[in-house]
Amino acid sequence: MQNTILAATALQFADRIREREVHTPSTADEAPKRDRFSPEFRRKLVYFSLMVEVFIDMLGLGIITPMLPTYAAEMLTGKTQSVGLLIGLLFSGYALVRIFALPFFGAMSDRVGKRKLFILFGLGAYTLTSIGYVLADSYAALLTVRLIQGFSSAMVFPMVMAYVGELSPDGREGAHMGPITSASFIGMGTGPLVGGMISDLFDAKYVFLAMGVMAIISFSLIYFFVPERVPSKKKASRKGMFRAFLLNRTFSGILLYRFINAFLRGGFMAFIPLLIASLYHMSTTEVGIILACNTVLVGLLQTPFGRLADRFNNVSLVMYGNFIAAGALILLPVTGGLWGMIAAASVLGIGSALSISSAMAMTLRMGKDVNMIGSSMSMFAMAMSVGLVFSPLVAGEVNDSALGIVFVFPINGTIAVLGTIVVYFLIRNYRPASAEQSAS
Repeated sequence: MQNTILAATALQFADRIREREVHTPSTADEAPKRDRFSPEFRRKLVYFSLMVEVFIDMLGLGIITPMLPTYAAEMLTGKTQSVGLLIGLLFSGYALVRIFALPFFGAMSDRVGKRKLFILFGLGAYTLTSIGYVLADSYAALLTVRLIQGFSSAMVFPMVMAYVGELSPDGREGAHMGPITSASFIGMGTGPLVGGMISDLFDAKYVFLAMGVMAIISFSLIYFFVPERVPSKKKASRKGMFRAFLLNRTFSGILLYRFINAFLRGGFMAFIPLLIASLYHMSTTEVGIILACNTVLVGLLQTPFGRLADRFNNVSLVMYGNFIAAGALILLPVTGGLWGMIAAASVLGIGSALSISSAMAMTLRMGKDVNMIGSSMSMFAMAMSVGLVFSPLVAGEVNDSALGIVFVFPINGTIAVLGTIVVYFLIRNYRPASAEQSAS
């Protein structure tokens, strides 16, 4: 009897061994492959890659800021009396092209989801424009290259922000958007300093070549580390929602804010080199230091101010920040000297950082509610471009008038103060959707 039981047990054991041999691959190649990285790790890798790409991309764009006005002025001197207006057109034309391109690319990204493709095309165009700047031998050629650069930029930054918007949890949009925005401003702020040093040590054309190198590095990061698309969890929005979203009172106020903030910052960025050259005769490196203090400070404060945007009243933060920035711009010409300029530029940066982080969090939350993150971020960037169109043109007219360069900044700042008051009446009733749900 015991022998029978042992024999039956042995047969069962043998059958299990055969089953295991059948279901177990005989070679290592046939073994099922396991993903060594968790979804959370891959999400963080994509987030980090986008942050680094934004920094390098903005660094490449920022390096041409301190020398582009003087580079264009050398081409125009003795040929026209409207030097200031044509320099302003270089900056305004860049932004004007973005106005028409941004809504198109934003809507396309919401529909097809292939934002990586847009980013790669934009970065490839950046590389070509860096060569175009070097070959440009007239103002017309320089303006053409600048317009192409503006068109290509519409395919990069808003698409990156849309990626981040889909990766960020509800209620923590400000905290997740903060590091990305920080990377952009730090890159843009470091760029003028690096560009000024390259221009002083070598030649202006090497600055443009450096911009091309930065674009190639950014292209490689996106190509290898960012997936083709981040699929949306919601269904695509209907066409009618786009118009309703754009006509929303609060969102219109956010767009007006972005216009005003870009208006005051655009005049500062475009004409501060001419103010310094006219009054203080500083070097290009010192101009880069002043611009860097402003923009890098905006970047460094985006992360802590982004957390504030998740905890405190966004409307108040937007208002206080923009009033501080406008006041600093009004007082800029009377600060005197390098350190006074640095102080005024820093205060302008603090105010801008406080308002931008809250406004961007509001934009992202509203876009997520209707599954239009790409469109909302593109319209936010478009409003910035509109401000950048008008600001240099207004500043250029003031510069060419009897008032001169000194009055450029007080006039732009006063316009910003009046516009911010209008913004308040448009956004004062804003409440996040999460707050409304918890209240009900």
